[in-house]
Amino acid sequence: MLIHRVTLAHRFPLKLQKKEKKKQKKEKKSSNFEAYWRSKITPILATLNMEIENVDILNQVEELSDCLLRGGFLTGSVVLPHQYKVKVFQCLINLLDKKDSRLLLRISRLLLCLGVYEKNLISISKLIFKLTRCENNDAIFLEEKTVHSLLNVLNQQKIEDKCFSIRVLYWSTEVLSANTDNSIGEILVQYGVLQVLERHLITCNTSNEMNSEVKSNLLIQILGALRNLCDIPATEKLLAEMEYVNSFNTP
Repeated sequence: MLIHRVTLAHRFPLKLQKKEKKKQKKEKKSSNFEAYWRSKITPILATLNMEIENVDILNQVEELSDCLLRGGFLTGSVVLPHQYKVKVFQCLINLLDKKDSRLLLRISRLLLCLGVYEKNLISISKLIFKLTRCENNDAIFLEEKTVHSLLNVLNQQKIEDKCFSIRVLYWSTEVLSANTDNSIGEILVQYGVLQVLERHLITCNTSNEMNSEVKSNLLIQILGALRNLCDIPATEKLLAEMEYVNSFNTP
C-alpha cells in the first residue's frame, strides 16, 4: 500500500502541487477578506448601528460605500458572502426612516449596487419613486448617481420575474425623464435607457409568462418614459435605429 501511494505521488506530482497551491491561495484570500472586513467595514457598521448623536451619518454611509468599492464588493470582482451582505443590509435598512433625501438616495444607491432581494427591491423602488416626485431632488439624483444604479437594476432584471418592482422603477424613470431641463433624461439616454426600454417592450409583447393586466401596466410605464425621452436631441437618432420600436409606426 505504501509503495502504491508513493507511486501515485510520483506519477501525479504536478496535479498534487496545483491542488495544494489552489488550497493555499483560497486560504490566503479568505484571510485577507477577514482582515479587510474587520479593519475597514466593521467599525463603520458599528458606528452606524449605534446612531451616535454627533456622527455625520451621510459621510459614514459614503465611507462605507468607498470601502466596499475598494474591496471589490460593488464591482463584482469579489463576491460578498451572504452573512456579511445581510449585516450591511440590516444596518442600511434601519436608516431608511431618516428624512434627509440625499442620505436616502445614497443608501438606495448602495443597496442597489450590492444587489437587493425581491422584498427589499420593492421597498427601495417605492422609496426612489417617492423621492422622484419632488422636483427639488432632481439635482441630488444627478449628484448621487442614483440614476445609474436604477438603470443598472432595470437592465439586469427579468421583468417576468419581478414585475411589480420593475413597474415601480419605471414609474421613477418616467418621472425622472420628464424633469424640466432634460438633464436627467440625457443621462438616462447616455447610459442606454432606450435599449433597456426596447428589450422590455419586446418582452411585454412576446412573453407568455405575463398576464394581460401586468403587460398593460408595464407598457403604460415604458411608453410613458419613451414619450418623455423623445424631447431629448440625442434620442431621435437612437430611436431611428431601433427596428422593433419603429415597427409600431409601420402602416
